[in-house]
Amino acid sequence: MREIELILLDPKACLREFALAVKAVALDAALSRKDLGERLNELADQALDERIPTRHSLVPAHLLAKRGKARAMLARLIRLPFEAQTVHPVISALQVLRGSYARKSYRLPDHVAIRLGRDWREAIDSCDPYKALLAFEWATLFALRVALRNGSVFNDHSLAFRRQAVLLIPRAEWKAKRNRFYGHLKLPQEPKDFLGPLIAHLNQSLIVLRDATTGGGGSNGHQRFREWSPKRSAMHCRNQRCPASWWLRRCQCWLTV
Repeated sequence: MREIELILLDPKACLREFALAVKAVALDAALSRKDLGERLNELADQALDERIPTRHSLVPAHLLAKRGKARAMLARLIRLPFEAQTVHPVISALQVLRGSYARKSYRLPDHVAIRLGRDWREAIDSCDPYKALLAFEWATLFALRVALRNGSVFNDHSLAFRRQAVLLIPRAEWKAKRNRFYGHLKLPQEPKDFLGPLIAHLNQSLIVLRDATTGGGGSNGHQRFREWSPKRSAMHCRNQRCPASWWLRRCQCWLTV
């Protein structure tokens, strides 16, 4: 990411590219004075109309320059028994790569119609088969990462990346090991013991938010909300082991708009 930031923030590279283009046109002896002026105007218009690329758009181009890294990772990943409950593009992509690596091929096979993301579609459909395979490899890695995180692709012998169906505790096992699970999480077994403090905390924050936004508290309401919520509410939510602190941060953002 550091290299991508340097590309975005490097005006010297753009200026150098423009200067080289102008120099090439100026040294072209075959151009008449009129043609020379038109070419220079075209270069100037291109430089003025050129939009600064976003970091998101530069990531694929940056990764395509790193040949061999994606292949080195995938050469090990394709040995793992990844599965999916339905037809999944990542599983199909891994099958294509297994065949290519077995043949020691550096070209993407013809008629591969597996879609792995819009960011890589243009490079995968490129006329250059070497570039197409490299883009296909990186696209497979990114798609595999997403699929493993949402559970659509899984590995049964892994404790972290298992299928969605087995992540649910069976009813019989829950009844037998219920106390152990609650003890491991350090949570009360009664819902009211857990939800009671959270509901009281939420009601208190809503009162403060109402006073600050309806004008009842004026500037004092804003000040009260800012002084009360940042540290105290975050500590309370951490102690209760709940993700409620994001709600308070959102409320603060609304008040500061």
